Amino acid sequence: MPSPCTDFSNFGFFGSAAAPKGGGRRMVTLTLIGNLVHCWSNNESLFIYILMLLMETDEATAAIVFATLNTTRARIDLIERLAMIKVGDKQV
Repeated sequence: MPSPCTDFSNFGFFGSAAAPKGGGRRMVTLTLIGNLVHCWSNNESLFIYILMLLMETDEATAAIVFATLNTTRARIDLIERLAMIKVGDKQV
């Protein structure tokens, strides 16, 4: 009688049953994560341009200020604070 640790005859069932069901969901999940990463990197580059306009400076200086801040929360706080003092139209 084969040992349970070396009897791989039943593993074929798990592979054929689990892969097709989980494969589609896995691809959807990975695609969504990829889209999220792509969109977030675009948002961060837009934050640099917003900083550039609010600080009335060049792109390189805005990028340095942006990179100096450690967290997204700090970056958004800076943009919000600059907008409060720089933007005259309260509707914006």
